[in-house]
Amino acid sequence: MLKTSLFKNLKKKFNQNSCSICLKLFKINDKIYEIICDHIYHIDCIEKWFILNNTRCPVCLQEDLVANLYIMIKILENKEDSSKK
Repeated sequence: MLKTSLFKNLKKKFNQNSCSICLKLFKINDKIYEIICDHIYHIDCIEKWFILNNTRCPVCLQEDLVANLYIMIKILENKEDSSKK
């Protein structure tokens, strides 16, 4: 699981008020993920982005090394689950 924060705690820190993936405005208490480049996304949106696309920020294309580890762990978990069947 990626480390999340609540939007209310970070509202003053960011200039961004919407998720660049789903385009919805952030609401107070939304779970968000901050990429190393300081862009933020809804956690559900960015997890899907990382799994389906790659581990680069959708806005600036900077690579997120934490996301790389997350994806590798997910792949290994899926392999383990498949081998148990």
